[in-house]
Amino acid sequence: MAVRWREMLLAFEAVVFLFAGYCIWARRKEGEHQKQETNNLWPLAVFFLCCSLLFGIPSILFPGEGGLLAVISLPMAYVSMIASNCRIRWDTRGFWYRTALRREVRYEYEDVSRMRRIGSDLSRDLVFRAGKRLICLDDWQGWDRFASAYDNWRTQNRQIPWREEEKQRWLRRYQRHGVFGRKLDRICFGRTLLVFALVLGAFFAAAGFVVLLTTRPAAAKDIVMLVVSALFVLAGIAFPAGYIWGVAHMNKRVLRFYTKNRIRPDPLNPEKPKRFRKAGRPRK
Repeated sequence: MAVRWREMLLAFEAVVFLFAGYCIWARRKEGEHQKQETNNLWPLAVFFLCCSLLFGIPSILFPGEGGLLAVISLPMAYVSMIASNCRIRWDTRGFWYRTALRREVRYEYEDVSRMRRIGSDLSRDLVFRAGKRLICLDDWQGWDRFASAYDNWRTQNRQIPWREEEKQRWLRRYQRHGVFGRKLDRICFGRTLLVFALVLGAFFAAAGFVVLLTTRPAAAKDIVMLVVSALFVLAGIAFPAGYIWGVAHMNKRVLRFYTKNRIRPDPLNPEKPKRFRKAGRPRK
């Protein structure tokens, strides 16, 4: 029975690899991108398929490890299929979305809801719902033309632009939060950075405390270990504390140590423009 399951797994892997390779070939055969189409991720599909084969071929040559390697190779092959197949073609009334298994589904623009951008200043993906399906368009796919076509439909139907609607949703969420929560909202991935700082700080502090409690200063190297452990404890406390202090005071010099993304201004208290003294007029 175990041999039969192993053979079925290897056969399934082979079918997935062949289908992923066919998807890349079919995408390249389709030619260059049309004016009303978005998908240019086929190089990424080739990369993930190669990575999948690096784990899949050993699973075929060494069947005993096939199950473990398949856990790594099959998800990579699926990502390759997503990158090669997922695309959007649109017209003035709606669009066709192609899934990872090359099945096209038609949606009307009125089926779209909660369109928003996610990511940092360098790369922003487009996420929205079409019916019950959650669709994500990578920044590399060049989703701006599709978003503009959707905006034109909204304008014709007397609706506000989707970017303005996204801004209004953010502002309503911003007003529901407290003082510290609002400051986190103004920082890109502010809450994610807070969790990261707390978890990393706790790890360093715990590691330092364990070494401090278990080390006996009997030699010079033990003293060095105690000093290093004390530094670990201080770093574990200072790292999250610095981020919390930087957020509380919105100190951009401190926050730049944690993130390089743009920090939004306070929409409820906009900064007043600086007044420049005219040249030649003496200061009183």
